[in-house]
Amino acid sequence: MNFQNIPRDDKTVKRAILPKRGALSEFDFSQIEPRIFGYYCAVGLKDDTILQVYRDGRDVYREVAARTYKIGYDEVNAKQRQDAGKIGFLATLYGAGPKALKEQIRIPLKDAKELYYSIHEGMPQIRMLSNPPPRTGRHPDYTPGLIERIVQQRGYIKTPYGRHLHVEKFGAHKMLNKLIQGCAADLMKESLRKVDAYLGNTVDALPLQSRMVTSIHDSIGFDGPISELQHLHDTIPDLMRSKWLTDVIPVEIDHEVSTTSWADMISYDEWLEAA
Repeated sequence: MNFQNIPRDDKTVKRAILPKRGALSEFDFSQIEPRIFGYYCAVGLKDDTILQVYRDGRDVYREVAARTYKIGYDEVNAKQRQDAGKIGFLATLYGAGPKALKEQIRIPLKDAKELYYSIHEGMPQIRMLSNPPPRTGRHPDYTPGLIERIVQQRGYIKTPYGRHLHVEKFGAHKMLNKLIQGCAADLMKESLRKVDAYLGNTVDALPLQSRMVTSIHDSIGFDGPISELQHLHDTIPDLMRSKWLTDVIPVEIDHEVSTTSWADMISYDEWLEAA
């Protein structure tokens, strides 16, 4: 079974996943892709717009929606946050155009075009980072983004992990996508290695009994004794963070727990209150 394909809100399959050692525990990077985007804005563009959102403890998706619709941060409703702030913002980061937004948000093409240009207007940092050459010559004022300028100079862009990312044929518009997703994937690999090494340690002269059992998208899942939950809560988030990213932008790790089934996961703080 591919756990990554299980719908987030589908409880049917998740009810069949039970803890064998006492408690399921899941640690998830919070909004890691926007944070990586914010990192490159800060490091590459010297623009701290996204960085300041996280430093102030604000929700980046609500912030993007407010900038897109030109309304106050507190005026953003749930639909605006989801459509423009989350789906629209992430899709635009990954090179989607109006037609893709039309399909993903299920709105008329005319509205999708307006939303697309409004997102870029509200978050000009997207095109400042990635602005691939237009397919026609009708853009005399075209200016390449930072990624395109680096590719012109080097032939590739380089991630903090040393990976070289090259432009695929007809794939220039996906380079920001490749950069963000590549960094997120390498961050997860680094986290898995560090966590795996740590689980061989002992606590109070006893070996840890908790084991990694899943790695789904941006999260790591554990099965272990209830008595080790506090220890995991105190140690795993720091193991998952990486210095190259946290030196620039705050990185939060969400922790959810269940002693019954995967379908019943709640935040660790809620679980403590109910215990």
